[in-house]
Amino acid sequence: MTQNSLSPSAGFSPDYVMSLERRIMQLENQVQQFEKLATQQQSIITTLSNKLPNTSLLSPSFLARAFTVWGHAIVAQLMVTIPLYCLLFILGDF
Repeated sequence: MTQNSLSPSAGFSPDYVMSLERRIMQLENQVQQFEKLATQQQSIITTLSNKLPNTSLLSPSFLARAFTVWGHAIVAQLMVTIPLYCLLFILGDF
């Protein structure tokens, strides 16, 4: 069996074979376009990931994010209460 299964002598018309070849060329062009898009998207992702801050708020771990938020809340609470207690201590003496 040395004949190609898509040859005209195998029962396929030359027009059908040519339409298949055109479709293959279209698909190859689409693959090239998708590869270009994937490369562009990867470069955009790399650029954006370099611009993000290195913080535990963006961690994939839930516990790391939870403790980070908790720590920020404690610091914010201290920033409000320490000056307030200092003010009350100063005014409480009068």
